[in-house]
Parts: sequence; C-alpha cells; structure tokens
Amino acid sequence: MEPIEGKLESLGKVLREALAAERSEGDDLLQARASFLRDFSRHHAPSSTLDVPARRRARWLSLALAASLGAALTGMWLWPRSVSFQVGESRPGRLGAVIESVTGHATSLRFSEGSRLLLHEGARMRVLSVGSDGARVLVENGILDVSVAALKTRKTRWEFEAGPYLVTVTGTKFRMAFYSQSRTLSLSTQEGQVVVSGACQKTPKKISAGESVVLSCSTEEDLLPPSEVTQDKNV
Repeated sequence: MEPIEGKLESLGKVLREALAAERSEGDDLLQARASFLRDFSRHHAPSSTLDVPARRRARWLSLALAASLGAALTGMWLWPRSVSFQVGESRPGRLGAVIESVTGHATSLRFSEGSRLLLHEGARMRVLSVGSDGARVLVENGILDVSVAALKTRKTRWEFEAGPYLVTVTGTKFRMAFYSQSRTLSLSTQEGQVVVSGACQKTPKKISAGESVVLSCSTEEDLLPPSEVTQDKNV
C-alpha cells in the first residue's frame, strides 16, 4: 500500500499541472480578447479620430466662411451712402420741397459730407436728388452762396439748374444769382472751377477762380470783375 506522503505528492503534481494549463489558457484568451478589441477599434473608431484631413478641411471652410462674412459686413459699412441735408439749425431736408428765405433772414442748408448752401433774402430753391458724390439742386430765383466740399476718396459732382442753365461743380466756392423774369444768370467763382452749359450757349463754358460771368439769351455773355457781378446781384 502506497504511503500517504506519496499520495499527497502525486495529488499536488496534478493540481500544479492543472493550474499551469488554466493560466496558459487564460493568457491566450486575454491576448485574443485584446487583439479583437484592437481590430474593432481600428475599423469602428469615430471619424473625428481617423479622418484628420476631413477635420482640417472643415476648419478651413469655417475660417473661409467667417472671412467672407466679415468682408461682406465691411463692404456694407464702407459702401458710399447718399448725402443727407438739413435746413436751418435742425429741420431735416426733404427732396423736392420748396426752400426759401423769409424776409430779413438768410436760410442755410448743411449737407452731411460738408457742403453748405446759403439762400439770400427772397431766394427760392429745391433739392431734386442726392447721391454719394453730391446733389442736384434747382434754383428757382434769387442769390445762392455755394461751398461744395471736396471728397478725399472720390470725385464730387453737384449740379445746379437755373432756368435754361446748368452749372456743374466738382468742388469749389462760388456765388450764383438767377433772375427768373429776365432769365439771366450771374456767377462769380471764388475757388476751384465750375462749368456752365445750356441756354443759348453753343459750348459749355468753364469759369475759374477769380472769374465772373453774366449770361442771358437776349444779350452776349460778358466777363466782369467780381465786384461788378456782386453789385449786379444786389440790384
């Protein structure tokens, strides 16, 4: 009969072999599980972790859209706006409305880009239209002092209709007087240059700084010193 010590030793050997086999199988199982998880992650991972070029394209697209929006807003802000004007100290001007000076008082017009008009007593006019570079004015009768502001970023263009005459201005100071009954225009330029056309003139006439002119379809035009034109306008 086998001693008890031998039986115990045999039993211990069997247990050790069983445990070793179980550990080997466990290691193989763990390795297989890790390999499966790696393959699954590689094939089913979110696109944000794999598609790096796509993320870059999306980011550049967002930046491009933001830049385009900023440029559009800047363009809207910098887009030239039509000038506005007020009559007297605070009355907003209205296109086409009659503007005249009351007895004993001159009436001023202030435009948003810096130009100024001054109607002498008895004068009457209308602002027909405005744009980003100036305005079109109808002088119905009387004396009008004009100071057109020169713009830094673009050319100015002002037009003054007076009966059959058209005075075109690009930035200057001058005085004009139109007498509706005799259809006579007198004009004296202080700064810059104006161009007078229409009426019975064959070609437009330029009036430079220091020059004055009286135009009438019934008489020849005369170049006069500024003092004589001033006296004529005060008659």
